[in-house]
Amino acid sequence: MKTRKLLALIMTIALALSLFACGASGNVKPPFSEVALGSSESDVTNAYGESEKVDELDNGGKKYSYPCTYLGVDGKVSFSIGTDSKVYRINWSYSAKSDDEFNTLVDTFKTDYTKQYGDPSYENDVGTIWSGKGYTVSAETVSMMNIHRILISFLQGDSKSGSSTSSDSNTETAVESEADPLVATAVYKKGESFEGDGYKLSIDSVDATPIFDGYADADSGTEYFFAGFELENTSNADLDVNSFFTVVADGEECSFINFYDKYNDIDAITWNTSVAAGRKIKNYFSAVVPEKWNEIQILCSDGSAVFIKHTDLGSISADENSSESTIYYLGDTMTRNGMKITLTGARQTEYVSKDSYTYYEPAEGKVFVILFFDIKNDSDQTQRFNALNTFDVFIDDYSDRFTSFLYTTVDDMEDLNDQDYKDILSGKSMSGYKVIEAPANWKKIELTTRQGAFLIESKDFV
Repeated sequence: MKTRKLLALIMTIALALSLFACGASGNVKPPFSEVALGSSESDVTNAYGESEKVDELDNGGKKYSYPCTYLGVDGKVSFSIGTDSKVYRINWSYSAKSDDEFNTLVDTFKTDYTKQYGDPSYENDVGTIWSGKGYTVSAETVSMMNIHRILISFLQGDSKSGSSTSSDSNTETAVESEADPLVATAVYKKGESFEGDGYKLSIDSVDATPIFDGYADADSGTEYFFAGFELENTSNADLDVNSFFTVVADGEECSFINFYDKYNDIDAITWNTSVAAGRKIKNYFSAVVPEKWNEIQILCSDGSAVFIKHTDLGSISADENSSESTIYYLGDTMTRNGMKITLTGARQTEYVSKDSYTYYEPAEGKVFVILFFDIKNDSDQTQRFNALNTFDVFIDDYSDRFTSFLYTTVDDMEDLNDQDYKDILSGKSMSGYKVIEAPANWKKIELTTRQGAFLIESKDFV
């Protein structure tokens, strides 16, 4: 996977810094820069002027960014400055517009750098490293879907702020503090509003769950990922929505899937459309992701990325502490799609009364098992509950089904089937029952879901 190859590239950069850091100045000048590694902060501002974008680094330093034309294209140059006010890292980044442009640029600078710095000390299909005395040159070159990302870095090995051999325990290495994640020109979090190349975006809500409303469950080993967003076109031309987003889970690109119901009270994105200049849209998109993902990246067409962790997920997301093997018993509560489902009681009977004159009897040799539920909507959006879509029924390991008695109350409760059209508002609850017709000598009943199974045993009625 590209993530693993990129990780190998980053680890090799760290090793190169540790090998070549000692006893050398490393004050090389990149071909795209007006100043060299080791230059002062004032050298940068004298050469380029005051930067409109100055970022604070985790190691206490600063990063200045400026527009920069290199290899005939308009990219961005950035200077990382340590606490000693010296430049220890210089980057040039660019997102190519096409495969051809990307390949031409990569071939050009790799040829030039090999002539100037010698054969690469490390190379794979996502990056290349050239190592010298006291410095390292790295190039991350990742092309995927509509993303063609180039990041060239010149790193000094002996800077107090950047050296991997630094003795300051509070100082991060240059690799650790600034190595760009997979094809990302800039990294943001959920809820942050940021401006990219001709747009302004915020990802306001995210969820991941194997089920959504009345739709079929996601395939085994996968789940549905949802992202609610607001996107503004700040350019002077139409913004193509169809090619704007890419979803990557643990380094693997994921497929989008379309739902037609609302998520968090917003409509699904219309892919084959564009946003006019100066206009905004507020929608959500959904994708199929691995069920056991660690990190999701929402990549934009200019290489900016929003990184999503499980701690960012909202209230309808699957409970990480439950799985198909989790067993629940009478009185337990299962969380599914933001719904708290409690099996409050159960009893066995030989008939169910509809009214004073009508009752239902099971087939010969069978009994009715009545199960009572309380369902609370613990999510932040209105939902409905459909027991038939929620549970698969098994009696003594054989597949079975619920039995329904329309418009029949039991203990002043309605059959859940008669309530599946009801909206359950956020924070509200409803109660109901379901009936299973089982052999008189049944041993166990299981109601299975992707979040676990309720287990009812005949010994519970003794």
